[in-house]
Amino acid sequence: MIDEKKLIEKTEHYIKRYLEPPYGREIEGTVELLKEVKDVLSEQPKAGAWIPCSEKLPENDYDTVMVFLDSKIYDIAIWHNEHGFRPWYAAHFEASPPEWKACVTAWMPLPEPWKGDLK
Repeated sequence: MIDEKKLIEKTEHYIKRYLEPPYGREIEGTVELLKEVKDVLSEQPKAGAWIPCSEKLPENDYDTVMVFLDSKIYDIAIWHNEHGFRPWYAAHFEASPPEWKACVTAWMPLPEPWKGDLK
């Protein structure tokens, strides 16, 4: 798993390093590129971090873990732009309860599937 904080810190280290002698104007584009990379990294959702629905909603047809208003219940759901959050099983087999859309307060992407040896 990628440690986003360490990656951003390392990028900041290189930005500072390339601004000091013996480097200088000849790699000015490198510093700008590193700053852009740092900005892109900073904007990415963090692995294992809840994302409030008020800040951002998932991409269309995106499987997620979600949390409800009381923060004690969570479930796997699929997000669809037209229908909002729907239980994973309902998204694939039946209609979803309309109250789900109003109750979900935060979500996070599902982790990548395990790819280890099954032996």
